Amino acid sequence: MSETTNTTEHDILVTLSNQRKINPPWLEKQAIRIEEALDKSCPDILGPSVTANFNENGWELDLTIRATSMADAYDKLGQVFRIVEETAGVDYVGGQDEVRSGFQSATTQGPHETGELQPA
Repeated sequence: MSETTNTTEHDILVTLSNQRKINPPWLEKQAIRIEEALDKSCPDILGPSVTANFNENGWELDLTIRATSMADAYDKLGQVFRIVEETAGVDYVGGQDEVRSGFQSATTQGPHETGELQPA
């Protein structure tokens, strides 16, 4: 099947953190599960890499998202967050009052989003 719309690859690095100390082996195990779930469920996420980030009590997600627009890329990033929540059993809570969770893209400039992972 050939694609009729132009797509662009967006390189995105997301750091999800938690205020509380989380068991490092659990973080590592969930990182593997999250990466496997992204590989299986997200064909437009090219070679996702998920690693435990012990300093932030969370994970780093290194993603290349294939999308037709920035709006499409953000929709697919939302799908990534849903998979993280479902797979790891946590809730992603965004907002300015929450612990820092960096989100950056080589194709985007401006303020980064913030958020926190909380145990479900």
